[in-house]
Amino acid sequence: MVGDKVWANYGSSLRFGVVVDEKFQDGWKFCNVNWVSDESFETSDRWKWKMRGENYKAKQWYRIDEINPFDVETTIQTLDKLELR
Repeated sequence: MVGDKVWANYGSSLRFGVVVDEKFQDGWKFCNVNWVSDESFETSDRWKWKMRGENYKAKQWYRIDEINPFDVETTIQTLDKLELR
């Protein structure tokens, strides 16, 4: 799964990234994702840290059922079809 492109929901937005590491814990696979163009999430995360202080820890590992692998080219082709309508 390392190197796979993935997406995840964040509110009404989609986050896109690349899996950079994986581990197994308690029978689940977890992935560390390098998210791209993730400003809205990062802004929210900074606000949470400011409000919660040192008790807040940003999520680094995502359980495999929280992320969705996808093919970039197929997705772009599908999205391009929306422009043609």
